[in-house]
Amino acid sequence: MTSLTEALIGVYVHIPFCVSRCPYCDFNSSASGSPPEDEYVSALVAELSALVQQEGLSRPLASIYIGGGTPSLFSAKGIGAIIHAIKEAMTPVPSIEITIEVNPDSASLDKLKGYRDAGVNRLSIGIQSFDDKILKTLGRPHTAAQAAAAMDAGYKAGFTNIGADLIFGANGQRLEDWLGDVQTLIRLKPEHVSIYGLTVEEGTPYARLYKEARLLKTPQDEEAEMYSSAIALLKEAGWIHYEISNLARPGFQSVHNRAYWRGRDYIGLGAGAHSYLSYPAHPGWGRRWWNVAAPDEYMKAASSGNGAIADSETLDREKALTEAVMLGLRDLETGITAATFQRRFGLPLKEALPAWAGLANDGFIEEYANGLRLSFRGALIANDLFLRLLKQ
Repeated sequence: MTSLTEALIGVYVHIPFCVSRCPYCDFNSSASGSPPEDEYVSALVAELSALVQQEGLSRPLASIYIGGGTPSLFSAKGIGAIIHAIKEAMTPVPSIEITIEVNPDSASLDKLKGYRDAGVNRLSIGIQSFDDKILKTLGRPHTAAQAAAAMDAGYKAGFTNIGADLIFGANGQRLEDWLGDVQTLIRLKPEHVSIYGLTVEEGTPYARLYKEARLLKTPQDEEAEMYSSAIALLKEAGWIHYEISNLARPGFQSVHNRAYWRGRDYIGLGAGAHSYLSYPAHPGWGRRWWNVAAPDEYMKAASSGNGAIADSETLDREKALTEAVMLGLRDLETGITAATFQRRFGLPLKEALPAWAGLANDGFIEEYANGLRLSFRGALIANDLFLRLLKQ
């Protein structure tokens, strides 16, 4: 079938190295005091070259997102080499968004200036909290003072698009302490804000501590109040709540992350990175693949010139539809547009999701001119709603 997703494509670059691994983290990361920057960059470039030969990738490149791990452990030279290779191999649009994730403890003014000169035009700073006690509980290597200093350094380095992440619900965190974090962030005025409830993933040190009752889990109703109160404060201060966990000042919605929610294609480079392509060269409803996760094994495989794919899957119609619903409804502004859905799946949106009417009557889903989207009430229980919508 012919893809009906938009022609724009994005690139995600995974840099898995960290100074230390946070106890709640289940991302593909590797503690390394001295990451093999040159070797890893060479492997990324080799992987990209192999993908370009295999897939073409001639479509307009809308975004590059460099995440981790802790990408800010890499020098501006290394980051610049990655960006240059991608731009040379693909076709960047004039307004391309290029983001790098930055940890406050590795965000010096000189380094951020170097990133800016290397082509980065957006920072995503992993603040998580402005409370030193909470930061210690989270196992974060930075202090509250470093978090504020990183924001200041970003603007002094010339960035005009900075995002900041906060986490709530850590070890019995109180509502007033959480809202203090939010109010501090409001005073710093980043263009983009992401707020996440702390999740306890199996296999992490945090999971063990919770099982041993050495850490407290914030009750679900209190977490809901933390989320709702933070959203209200941020909206009142001028941010738009455009995705379940994300807010932005007008015009600063994340191009890269929004592409995921809208089902656009993306290429993932690096250890453990995932890719998804749906254009006609691939059968069925799109193909997804993911790379070897261990950094050493990834570098060896990618440097061979044959890529570093660990496994892949071809989506069927049912899975493609499920993903379109679950991802699309995360976008609180546009949700799922009826015309795009029908063109892609050959079925009216409301017919595909017969449960929508009851959920709309209950105030969880809104019908608007272009389709369906979650209400704020629906965003509070989004995962449950997805299951109810997709249940046949």
